[in-house]
Amino acid sequence: MTSAAKKSNRLWAIFGILFLAFFLYVIYAASQGTLPFFIRRLYMFPGGDKLGHFILLGIASFFANQLLHPRHFLVFGKVFFVGTLIVLLAITGEEISQIFIANRTFDLIDLFCSYLGIIAGDIPARPSRESRQ
Repeated sequence: MTSAAKKSNRLWAIFGILFLAFFLYVIYAASQGTLPFFIRRLYMFPGGDKLGHFILLGIASFFANQLLHPRHFLVFGKVFFVGTLIVLLAITGEEISQIFIANRTFDLIDLFCSYLGIIAGDIPARPSRESRQ
């Protein structure tokens, strides 16, 4: 691996870790009912929380695939990235866990918007992943 590739991988790792910390903070704050103002503003217009799910999970999927770039598997001849699967399983578990948390509400539409975001984050990761191999 070249020096430039190592530097690029480190940069993805830094951004990925920072985003993961932010993402976990948002989940924690939502569970505590203490979302910061800039996130609560999303709820001020119809569908804002759905847009938030789409954007956050799209970014999460993209970073996960950048960080785990060589890891994929085939299902019926189609390539699936491990990063996408990890994000998909994690957000499914997180959304289902809301059934048991007093300050949270399980919502299938939230989950659907999260899945759309995961798919959207997977798409741009494909060309960049292939160019880094």
